[in-house]
Amino acid sequence: MGQLDVDATLATSHYLNTLSLASRTKGKKLLMGGSHGGYISAHLSGRHPEEYDAVVMRNPVVDLPSMLYATDIPDWVFAEALLPYSFDSPPTSLDPETYARLHALSPLANVGNVVVPTLLLVGQDDRRVPPDQSRAWYHALKALGKGEVDMLTFPGEGHDLARTVEVEVVGFEAGLRFLEKYTNFQ
Repeated sequence: MGQLDVDATLATSHYLNTLSLASRTKGKKLLMGGSHGGYISAHLSGRHPEEYDAVVMRNPVVDLPSMLYATDIPDWVFAEALLPYSFDSPPTSLDPETYARLHALSPLANVGNVVVPTLLLVGQDDRRVPPDQSRAWYHALKALGKGEVDMLTFPGEGHDLARTVEVEVVGFEAGLRFLEKYTNFQ
């Protein structure tokens, strides 16, 4: 997690560009991802800031240590970091080594490199990836003066932002309008 998935996405992006599949966007590279896809998008925008022109993230995972005790799937955090997890005796705190490992795997470790305009779509009642994940990314980018960053929150919405068709449409259209600002894609 945080290396192979990010590297594979970057390589795929490069490959698709060689096939001229980005021609409709005049060579612009746009990212859109939710949950773990948001995690990958956040990593790409922090590790490879020159690669992308705009990013939309839906309920992204950005800070594994803080997510651990707020998510409904704490075992996922450990499993993805290749760390043991006991359902019989879940950890109540992190030792310094585990904290350091989880932080190093988190996009928040590279937020200072981000220059790409970013839109966050956030379900305020998400128990899988708590809204504080998006807020942390948003406020870090704002505090660092990293250019345009916007956040659209959805009260009563969970992880999938799909309680109603209207919510799905609003989220999709907001993402599309945001990306349209940075390309001639139409």
